[in-house]
Amino acid sequence: MTVAQWIGMVALAVGWGTLAAAYTPIVSGIDNDGTISLWADGDSGVPEVAIVIEDGDCADNSNAEMALLVQSTVDAFTNVALSTMVVELADEDLIGEDGDPVTGDINLANFTEVLLLDNFFGATADGEIAAALLASEQNPLIFDDNALITFALVGEDAEDVLGFAYPFIDTATDTIFRSEEVINCLISENRNSVITLEATIIHELGHGLGLGHTQIHQAAAEDGDDNNNDTIPLMYPVSVFSGSDPTTLQFDDEIGLAVLYPEAELDSDYWTLSGTLEDDNGDGIPCANMVLVDTADPEAKVLSSCTATTAVFSETADSLAFTPEDCESGCGDFEFKGLDPDKTYELSVEPIDADFVSGSAVCRCTPVNSAVPTVTFDETFSADAATTEVATIACNNADCDAALIERTNAETGSGSDDGSDDGDDGSDGSGGSSAGGCSLSPDF
Repeated sequence: MTVAQWIGMVALAVGWGTLAAAYTPIVSGIDNDGTISLWADGDSGVPEVAIVIEDGDCADNSNAEMALLVQSTVDAFTNVALSTMVVELADEDLIGEDGDPVTGDINLANFTEVLLLDNFFGATADGEIAAALLASEQNPLIFDDNALITFALVGEDAEDVLGFAYPFIDTATDTIFRSEEVINCLISENRNSVITLEATIIHELGHGLGLGHTQIHQAAAEDGDDNNNDTIPLMYPVSVFSGSDPTTLQFDDEIGLAVLYPEAELDSDYWTLSGTLEDDNGDGIPCANMVLVDTADPEAKVLSSCTATTAVFSETADSLAFTPEDCESGCGDFEFKGLDPDKTYELSVEPIDADFVSGSAVCRCTPVNSAVPTVTFDETFSADAATTEVATIACNNADCDAALIERTNAETGSGSDDGSDDGDDGSDGSGGSSAGGCSLSPDF
């Protein structure tokens, strides 16, 4: 097995201005050539991920209470209607590097026995993968009761990190074979909120499945009003969750998971909007945030898709810090799936916030692409049946013009083309939250 430490560690950040300096650009397991790494199907024919929690407590929350929180989060992912992903909470002991069970509290003294993370970060980093951990097929979820594990792996930025996730990839097959999540119980407890704990758990497990960040509803997240945060996706990079049920996946969260692990109905019963964002020279614009809004429900039914999500970047580029200049093909491509044939959608484009880089990244570019304009298009998009709409959008730094160039029936493949050039001929972008990694920060 050829193994790579994932594209990096991702963490949920604590607050504005103090975003965690973690290790991952947007999309978990996307190589320079645009290949997305995902969980493979299990024996039942669908992807199955078994989460194993440690035996210790999480600050003032007992292990039994934490098990209930984790169970609610795994149920939320398994119950996504258009996704085949199955997540379960396995009732078993963690397996250590020597192949024996490791019981009791996992802490600074023994965490290296059950995690691969220490082999890639810190003083013990040697890149070695213990055979027993591979054979266990476990995905550990650790409750860092006093934040010492987080400090050991993340360093001084640990005080700004609620939790982090680290999926591992088999580069020979482009599949995720293990994911490790650590919850910083001390920081979460300091926020005095079980809601924060639960939201952190589901956010980090989302990264373990392949979901990336989104900046949907950023204005609501930053306005200091907790009463308008209920429609902010759980994959938002900063912790602003205040609703009564923090395990309620939003539209962008659900479609993101469905795009990665789709039921057949995603294509047969829904339609897709895809296109290319170009500058006035006809070159694709990478790492722009495309936002699609259901005009009948503009708060809850919102999707985002970064251009160049599956673009080809230079082979010599650093996959932890792609620049817009590194993009070679498919740079302006974007795609939205899971759209209701009976609904009309409004499309806009915006730059990614400059704070959303590294472990809090939203797109693949670090630094963000500062040349992206902010435009809401006059044209709306809809379908009378399951269709695909393809749009080329020509932009300069001040404005963009949207032109619908092709409409293809998803069932028959029939369609028409008005002769317009659809820009880059690279790979399609992926819709929803896409695959991704994270550092979750609380918003104090």
